[in-house]
Amino acid sequence: MNTKELWNLIVKDYKDNYNQPEKVVQDLWENYLSDFLGYDKNEIEAQKVIHIGSGKFTIPDLVIKKGGEDLFDIELKQYSYFFNDEMEKQLISYMDLLHLSIGVLICRKLYLYAYNYAQKKILRVAIDFVENNPDGVRFIELFTRQSFSQKTIETFITQKNNELAQIKKIQSDIQEEVTSEFLLDLLKDWFRADYSKEVLDKALADFEITLIKKVDIQNKPKKPLTKGHKDPMLETNSEYHRKIFWGFIEDELQSLGNPFVVKPQYSNSSPRHYATIAKGNGVNMGINFLSKEGILRICLYIDANPSLFELFKEKRDLIESELGFSLVFDIGGKQNNIKWVKREWSFIPNDADDYRRVLKKVLPDMVRFVETFKPFIR
Repeated sequence: MNTKELWNLIVKDYKDNYNQPEKVVQDLWENYLSDFLGYDKNEIEAQKVIHIGSGKFTIPDLVIKKGGEDLFDIELKQYSYFFNDEMEKQLISYMDLLHLSIGVLICRKLYLYAYNYAQKKILRVAIDFVENNPDGVRFIELFTRQSFSQKTIETFITQKNNELAQIKKIQSDIQEEVTSEFLLDLLKDWFRADYSKEVLDKALADFEITLIKKVDIQNKPKKPLTKGHKDPMLETNSEYHRKIFWGFIEDELQSLGNPFVVKPQYSNSSPRHYATIAKGNGVNMGINFLSKEGILRICLYIDANPSLFELFKEKRDLIESELGFSLVFDIGGKQNNIKWVKREWSFIPNDADDYRRVLKKVLPDMVRFVETFKPFIR
């Protein structure tokens, strides 16, 4: 298996195990290290105990060795977890204790670190779990046992940081310097050999030419349009993915014989992040699709029937036994007056294939949730 094939295998496993606990992720990476990257089993030290004082110790996930020398540390979280500062602090603390310069943090992305523990200087590169990602393929090359080199890895991370800084600088310069007049002048220069200045001026007078960053297009407020028409340039990324998801769930429910019906709520003709299944008796049962957060949720909102919430809490063990999965009971809202009974799953944001994969897997749980709680809604 070459480096690209191995990276693509890791990406496939990432998608297949996106919601699996940390132990599953650790087992996968121990196998990659031993079966594909060339490290002996005794060079992969899992849960190494580091004593840090009288009766105190800490335990990194994986410390990789070569010839008896510690090479790098890998800290692993569930693939569905977003990066946060606490994860980084944990990794850096282990690198400090072990005097390591190279570290890897794995969660929703793969983060590769170069750390100067004497100067407390950190450089980081984020690598997306995407097929054929050249940075992912390069990661495999760099961390293969026979080619591992601290200096080469540090050089790679430094180059990627320099490249990112250059990209940001270029983008900033473009936004500051590339005006409508500048773009019009470029067009005039392009066509000048074929047309006179007077004809060009008249032809271009009917155009407004601007350069807009993609993220600005995605976040641009929608303008009112005639009924039945939608300007795709004014559609946000979240709206686009919500449309995909609600189409998928309706298709999947239909293939199951429509065990329940979802009614997506709409705002300016665009589907919002939630849909109603049933309503009544002070209860609203619905599904939330939080595209940016990567969360899919089926939920009871109990805002006018507190005794029902207490009944569900009292019978929680029996309900969960019938459902075959655990529930979350929560209280919130502006005045802490809304009570939730919910079940959540994670998915990969902006990945339509993963929406469908997760839906196929979780719909049976959703059906059981609806059948269990719907009798209480009328």
